[in-house]
Amino acid sequence: MPFGLRQNYPNPFNAATIIEYTIGLDDEVVDDQTEVLLEVRNNSGVLVRRLVQETAFPGIYSVVWDGRDENGNQAGKGVYYYWLRIGERLASRKMMILR
Repeated sequence: MPFGLRQNYPNPFNAATIIEYTIGLDDEVVDDQTEVLLEVRNNSGVLVRRLVQETAFPGIYSVVWDGRDENGNQAGKGVYYYWLRIGERLASRKMMILR
């Protein structure tokens, strides 16, 4: 089970979407626990919402994004990116909100 970031579903979405990621058991960047950061950013790379910031064990995780920003306001329709940083590794994917 390697490091990985799956495509959110549903995509595009209206009210909420699920993002799944994996912290690899055999991944050399993972030594017991590791720092995990999962953020949603807009098309310009500006932070919209920090979904996860924690230390975690290897495994499969999922988080729901309700389409809201850090202040609780609904994000507008359009393209967004979610970024996952686990240790020194970084992955990102694109998603779309339809309102």
